[in-house]
Amino acid sequence: MHFAIRTVVVLALLAVGLMVAAPAFAITTSYHDTGTYGGITVDVTYTLTYTVGNGTGTLTLTTTNPAGPDLYSGDLIFKLASSGQTTSLSSGLTNWSNTPPIVDIIGGGGSSQDGFSGFYANFVKTTGATGSFSDLVCVTCGTTTVITFSYTGATFTTEGNPLQSSYYTNDNGTPNFAGQLSKTLTTTVPEPGTLLLLGSGLVGVAASTGWGRRKP
Repeated sequence: MHFAIRTVVVLALLAVGLMVAAPAFAITTSYHDTGTYGGITVDVTYTLTYTVGNGTGTLTLTTTNPAGPDLYSGDLIFKLASSGQTTSLSSGLTNWSNTPPIVDIIGGGGSSQDGFSGFYANFVKTTGATGSFSDLVCVTCGTTTVITFSYTGATFTTEGNPLQSSYYTNDNGTPNFAGQLSKTLTTTVPEPGTLLLLGSGLVGVAASTGWGRRKP
């Protein structure tokens, strides 16, 4: 009897916890780029994850190390759900900026007013900026780069997450544009209603097992 009471109490607490936590949930999407840019074939996976409800996210680049010359990303531009805007760059990049308007560095693909945001290397995007190729993200070096950021304004939507990444070769220390990845990434995420239904279901299980009943 005591074991049954403890069981239903645990179920009830779990159900309440799920329903309270339901507004915050993660959206994760990725794309595996194996294209050829400037004669260089890449093998890099972009993974964008952000949590609706707490305003934080990550953009991860996982690369392999194919033979041949190196290729570098000089900007990473994306669009969060419901036109959310990135507000700060926390870590993962050195000598990069996220100063709007992003429209100035997107080739024919939206503007900050359309909800696009992201980050770019000052070395290749800012006239007169100092820096070197060590500031860029190498997409052929077999490394993993995790960029963390905060944002405002993003809520759940079924729209995709457009992503753009501009690639450059090292021409004796001078960035040489080699091409641009431009993809709309499809999101896969449990809707908040799913968590609410799960929490409600656990409450039902607890009730059906006799929560609150006493032996006559």
